[in-house]
Amino acid sequence: MIADLAEYSVMNLRHRSMRSWLTIIGIVIGVFSIVVMISIAQGLDKYIRDQLSFLSDDIITVNAGSVSASTGGGLVAAARDLTESDLNALKKLPGIETGGGALAGRAKMNYRNQNISIYVDAADPVLFTEMFTWELEDGRWMRENERGAVVLGYSVAHDVFIHEVQVGQRVNIGNKSFTVVGVAKKGTALTSSMDSLVFMTKEDGREVIPEFADNTAVTEIDLKVVSGANISEVQSEVTDEMLRRHHVTEDEKDFTVMSSAYVAEQVGNITGALSLFLGGIAAISLLVGSIGIANTMLMSIMERTREIGTMKAVGARNGDIMDIFLIESGIIGIVGGVIGLVLSIVVSWGMNQFGVPSSISAEVMAGALAFSFVVGVVSGYVPARNAAELNAVEALRYE
Repeated sequence: MIADLAEYSVMNLRHRSMRSWLTIIGIVIGVFSIVVMISIAQGLDKYIRDQLSFLSDDIITVNAGSVSASTGGGLVAAARDLTESDLNALKKLPGIETGGGALAGRAKMNYRNQNISIYVDAADPVLFTEMFTWELEDGRWMRENERGAVVLGYSVAHDVFIHEVQVGQRVNIGNKSFTVVGVAKKGTALTSSMDSLVFMTKEDGREVIPEFADNTAVTEIDLKVVSGANISEVQSEVTDEMLRRHHVTEDEKDFTVMSSAYVAEQVGNITGALSLFLGGIAAISLLVGSIGIANTMLMSIMERTREIGTMKAVGARNGDIMDIFLIESGIIGIVGGVIGLVLSIVVSWGMNQFGVPSSISAEVMAGALAFSFVVGVVSGYVPARNAAELNAVEALRYE
């Protein structure tokens, strides 16, 4: 029975092909807009997460300074140095496997009589070898307790100096001579700042960065959580230990504790909100398309009033009449959804070719098709109900 009604509905749509296709175009535009907008948001989310892949999901970072609301409504950071003593205390916490400190600042660098000012990232080697997945183009990272060795960022090795700097060559930083033991790979969008850095051990950093020469301060502390431990609980323990050591309350804290999981969560929240916003804007076009379906079905009922009367006169029930028009509106919705989805896949592929991150998940594709069908059926419900409620005798008399 349903198959017969579907065949009859398709035949009617073919008889009004121009109007049907114009209505379908409205759904195509709506589905296309929604899928493309969501694909951009999802592609951006995937792109950012890929760029942050060097951050392991078991790392907790402690930075000096705590961001709090100022009286003017802005943000102010109350800073106090982190120290080697803080690092040693945090490494002893039960949930911490290992950890390291880092300090950063500018220093003078000389290579073949060419002088530049360079930004130095000096850290415990464990950060480079075990905690962060920064790949090298050539050479190796510094070893524990190794002195006088540096790894150069890609731009420092290849672009900054007139002559390229290669592994095994000597450079002068501050008043100290170093051997280049490695060159980092060229960074991607979010890690491109690494290209302009020089990496060395923390002990060497204190000799070449003036502000760290005569103290035990560190810029940052990075901690690796024990496998299987709850990172949120460990993060709370780190915070409590820092509050105790710095003799401050939660409202007065002069440090910030963050986990890589927290960063990923914030990225997800931002891109999720972006998806809803862009999808909501695009949904307006789908709403316009649904109005087009309702209008088409109402016009169809007016044109086919006598036909409806004839069907009722030969025994068609109200439910049969309603099914016919619901099937027609559903077909319009699903055909528009399929075409819109195909177009959005093509456009998404094209955007990726031009460097615009775009990703269409299977869930989005399935959702787009289901949504377009539901929009079609819902838009056709009132016209279908009106058709089903027509009086057979009055419908036969309709001119």
